[in-house]
Amino acid sequence: MADFSPTDKGQEELLKACTVHVHSDGPLLVTGDVQISIPGGDELVAETRVFLCRCGASKNKPFCDGAHKEIGFEDHSESIDSTNAADDGSSPKSTAVTITLFENGPLLLDGVARIECGEPDGQTHRFSRPALCRCGASNNKPFCDGMHNKSGFTARGS
Repeated sequence: MADFSPTDKGQEELLKACTVHVHSDGPLLVTGDVQISIPGGDELVAETRVFLCRCGASKNKPFCDGAHKEIGFEDHSESIDSTNAADDGSSPKSTAVTITLFENGPLLLDGVARIECGEPDGQTHRFSRPALCRCGASNNKPFCDGMHNKSGFTARGS
């Protein structure tokens, strides 16, 4: 089992496009030119590789601290609802993505990200400005469906 530390400070080559890999029963691995901020633009982190909590139980939100294992978080999604995909074959104007943390709410990606689900050769789609669940309660994981409002989820944001 992989160890999901908040960030990987290794000297890796900057990736050309942002990729969000949805780990089964675990966090989101976001790679690329990634900035994490709160509404209003205050930057918290700039990284090329970061593990973000999606179970809602991390004590170090928005980062994964392994709490998904302790609470038995389950999400075996191997497919992605591609209704809002931006798979038009065009290249994004910028490879940088800003992830905005909304208080007691989702992660909003500003930019175009490739979202992968399941195994490395699993389903992949490009999305423009997706809202990703970080409370663990969405019925449309990895996307937010507003369940954080009903589940009592709390997390830092604005």
